[in-house]
Amino acid sequence: MPRIIDHIDHIAISKQRDVMYLQIFSRDEEFFPVNDEVITKKVTSWLNDNNISWWECAMPSNSGIICGGPKLIYLDIPFVQKDQQYQLIESYLENKDGSMKIKNCDWFYLPLTKAIEMSALSDNKE
Repeated sequence: MPRIIDHIDHIAISKQRDVMYLQIFSRDEEFFPVNDEVITKKVTSWLNDNNISWWECAMPSNSGIICGGPKLIYLDIPFVQKDQQYQLIESYLENKDGSMKIKNCDWFYLPLTKAIEMSALSDNKE
């Protein structure tokens, strides 16, 4: 049965807060982004092992990608740098200089205000 995957901006609006997410993908031979399943499994296993809630989500609703594009991993923790889970994720994902430790894995922050703007742009396209 098909799954319904929500857009990251819709999650921010639903939660009424800023959100963080991961984008894990590599490029195929035609240079299109494709999900990197090996890295995704490694990262999601680590999240599970560390009791960090997450779920798969879609690109922002105004991205123009309807389906089949790279999926994102929503991290269900608030963007609070003093939070223990935030610090755990940060130490797992980033080097001291802020660069990413894991190839093909990018960590993003989406403020609620930007999510509302993105969603409004998407609504205006319909």
